[in-house]
Amino acid sequence: MPKAESYFELWPVRVPRSLPLPETSVFDNLAVSALLVAPPKGGSGKILWRRLQEEERKTAGTR
Repeated sequence: MPKAESYFELWPVRVPRSLPLPETSVFDNLAVSALLVAPPKGGSGKILWRRLQEEERKTAGTR
């Protein structure tokens, strides 16, 4: 039997629940999402919470 076929025979039927976590943390992912949704205004380099909420409402279609 070719090596590739034997590999697929050993593949688990069900994926285990304990999958490895991604290298980036949830905090980093949220920070990246926040920067994409509401880039910082001005030279402070900080995300304005009010602006982030406004952008979220615009994206959701509510005012």
